[in-house]
Amino acid sequence: MTAEALRRIADLYALDWRARALDAAVRQLLREQKALPKLQALHDRLQLPRRRHPGPCWPPPD
Repeated sequence: MTAEALRRIADLYALDWRARALDAAVRQLLREQKALPKLQALHDRLQLPRRRHPGPCWPPPD
């Protein structure tokens, strides 16, 4: 899950980086249309219960 979260955060930063040269109103619109859904999806994903590791897997079962 950590790698997935970092990838999603990197996507948000990349979107903002590409928008830096745009007019403020256009940046705001881009954030509302592109970044907000991605941010909401990340938030929703982080709210899911984490699966717990079932326990030691060594020694392997017979």
